[in-house]
Amino acid sequence: MQPGVIAVIGTTGVGKSDLSIRLAKELDGEVINGDALQVYKGLDIITNKMPIEEREGIVHHLMDFLPMDQEYSVLDFKSDAMALIKQIHDRKHLPVVVGGTHYYIQSLLWRDTLLDTKKNVGALSGTQMQEQNDANEQFLRDSDTATLYKKLQEVDPVMANKWHENDRRKITRSLQVYFETGECQSDLIKKQHALSDNERLRMPSCIFWIYSSPDVLNARLDARVDKMIKGGLFDEIQGMRKSVGIDTDYERGIWQAIGYKEFDPYFTALEEAIKHDQPTDTAELEALKTECTETMKTRTRQYAKRQVLWIRNKLLPLCREEQVKIFLLDATSLDTWKENVSDIAVKIAKDFFAGNPLPAAENLNQYAKELLIAQRDLDWEQHLRSKQHRKLKTSKAEMERDGANWWYFKAQEYKKRKREGTLNSEVEVVGEYADAKPAKVPRIEETGKDKA
Repeated sequence: MQPGVIAVIGTTGVGKSDLSIRLAKELDGEVINGDALQVYKGLDIITNKMPIEEREGIVHHLMDFLPMDQEYSVLDFKSDAMALIKQIHDRKHLPVVVGGTHYYIQSLLWRDTLLDTKKNVGALSGTQMQEQNDANEQFLRDSDTATLYKKLQEVDPVMANKWHENDRRKITRSLQVYFETGECQSDLIKKQHALSDNERLRMPSCIFWIYSSPDVLNARLDARVDKMIKGGLFDEIQGMRKSVGIDTDYERGIWQAIGYKEFDPYFTALEEAIKHDQPTDTAELEALKTECTETMKTRTRQYAKRQVLWIRNKLLPLCREEQVKIFLLDATSLDTWKENVSDIAVKIAKDFFAGNPLPAAENLNQYAKELLIAQRDLDWEQHLRSKQHRKLKTSKAEMERDGANWWYFKAQEYKKRKREGTLNSEVEVVGEYADAKPAKVPRIEETGKDKA
């Protein structure tokens, strides 16, 4: 087997870092951080970095190196991680990528996702790029749906034809892709489909999804927030507040860290009290701190839920490819974490890279059976209810009804809509066939109907 990679994914608070270290120790590996916030220097508590003394001497890359006033994109990560993977392979070691920023890992393992693209900015300066981005964001935010749809018709008529003119969310997403990449979303999708499964996957990949039941995980996350506060979270937040500039965007970079915005009301009130030489131990301030703590816990639980949704909706469909192995490991009980998570993962990883038979992923535990099989069944059920499936059923019924005249009717419909400018995806394939193959299509009078 050619050199590959292990990826450890899952929600916050399930032990991803612990497993990455065990795998690196057992398989002579090095860890590559795949968490968008752990790249920043310091701020170990708010970004939940594993303490150096607990890393057991394992080399960690792409961690703790970026100043907080800079940004690190998925494209930066992919470029840096690919270079590191080559270096690690050259040392005959195994890369272990770990993190909860799943779109980072997705862009690293698979080619030609929308996350891979980057606008050709030419000679634009950083300031000009930012001004252009701001203008685009304002246009998307402030324009009515009709204006957005008209713009999409101009830049990407194929996608405009696909979406309903009132579907603001999908229209906006297609325009975002165009603004961010400089290419039509329809063209990018064609590029994706042009690659075979073997070409899309960059290297042999064994993925471990660490999972915990939501009820148990939520309680664990709440307790971790309390531990973070006791461990010095407030000192880090206060340090961050001193570094805030007037142009700081709280939806980008390190400022997205859960805890910073959530405690802003408390620290704003606290700073006002200090400024006016007022008491800082009042019941009102204490109540505000408690309220902000609960907000942080809620946002942390919501983030964990979004992480699971990304895995199920984005990563799992890609892992349907035969070459990608994903194994869900049950981390619900910390008492059995070694037996249920790390021991199983080490054995599977060794067998994977040795080319030995692997266990059926769905049979590892109850959650694997529920989530992996259930998701596959759900995908099929959604397909059965989809517009695409209804079109296929309609076309089949029409073919059975019209017989040899089916292509004739469809070709005529295509030509009519093309003249009227109302062509849509429903007849697109038929039209391509009609244009590409001008062979004679049986007409109604040639079938014998008019000879009766």
